[in-house]
Amino acid sequence: HGNLESLNGALAIAYAIRLLVTDAVPPEVLIDEVAAFIEEDRVARRLRVAAALARHRDDRARDRRNLAEIGTTCDVAECVPAALYAFVTHADDFAEAVLAGINGGGDTDTIGALVGALAGAHLGASAIPTQWVEGLEGRMYILVAGPGLYRLALTRAGLVLQLRQPE
Repeated sequence: HGNLESLNGALAIAYAIRLLVTDAVPPEVLIDEVAAFIEEDRVARRLRVAAALARHRDDRARDRRNLAEIGTTCDVAECVPAALYAFVTHADDFAEAVLAGINGGGDTDTIGALVGALAGAHLGASAIPTQWVEGLEGRMYILVAGPGLYRLALTRAGLVLQLRQPE
């Protein structure tokens, strides 16, 4: 996972999440923005295919065909664009986005996780279906650790300044 293409795919997802949490762009132009931001390689080329398919998609029944054209293997040049396609085409519905991604076949766990991250960044945790959260292994740990990890991420990103009280 240390090759340049894998790093470019990780950068694509990280940048997409940043754009979503800051409301910098609407979901309709997200794939184009990400493709323009990353280095030119197979990931960027497939992102442009995903963007074109997302723009010209007739209905939700075409998702499987479109995802097959993008590719859904564990190859970063396929799973990253597939995840962005599934999110963008169902950006208003967490469950529909994730289900579109995993119903495309292939590397469903990776694609589903990526779509869930994108949809969560855009819609927030409250959009996750309750039945998906109930019974989740490690749920209590996530609920306790989540806010602290979020604050740490904000601090490391320079978005929060922590002042210490004088002793």
